[in-house]
Amino acid sequence: PQSHDQLSDYQSLCECALWAMERGAAAERHFGDVERYAALVEEASSQTTAQSSVGGNAALLAARFGALGARVELAGPVGPELRRLLPDQVTVLAATAAVTATAAASDADAY
Repeated sequence: PQSHDQLSDYQSLCECALWAMERGAAAERHFGDVERYAALVEEASSQTTAQSSVGGNAALLAARFGALGARVELAGPVGPELRRLLPDQVTVLAATAAVTATAAASDADAY
């Protein structure tokens, strides 16, 4: 396994994930090919064992505080899957133009 600064296909995804797991290292990487990324997400989502969970520091903190009963306002790119996973106590604020453009470019919210 090896680390990659940017992921481009299934092979680089697997190599980087294994590399990070062996070391307990951060595994977040940019996936350069949007269409290929979407195809991988589609394939993974179609598996009977597929699971989704909240990811990203802000969303994780918002979900945790919300689960503890706090009312939370979350600003940032939030796609439909992430929105579904957040507790009712988390209010997603209306996106600004910059945030909307970022979300449209990579709606990778919970994967």
